[in-house]
Amino acid sequence: EETNDSEYVKRLYIKSKYLPPPGNNEVEERLWQFCKEVEGMVEKNQSNQRGATNLNTLQQQLLRTLKNHPEVVIFLTDKNLGPTIIEQEEYVKRALQDHLGD
Repeated sequence: EETNDSEYVKRLYIKSKYLPPPGNNEVEERLWQFCKEVEGMVEKNQSNQRGATNLNTLQQQLLRTLKNHPEVVIFLTDKNLGPTIIEQEEYVKRALQDHLGD
């Protein structure tokens, strides 16, 4: 049975309780230090709720206005092409055509 990830094939993986033997002390110590540094970076990143913006004040105001406008829909596109904006009426029309049309 395959999942959404096209490279993952569940039948190829077997559950195992095997644990490899630990490496020498220097390798284990460096691995532990690396893990601690990564954990610290993740915590620091999560504590920064909002980073610096690359938008000027006018652009920020415009984005807030569009975001709260009842007649438009803003969403992320697929294939990592970024956000898009569309009138709500057109969005509903296309959704019905694409998903319920012939």
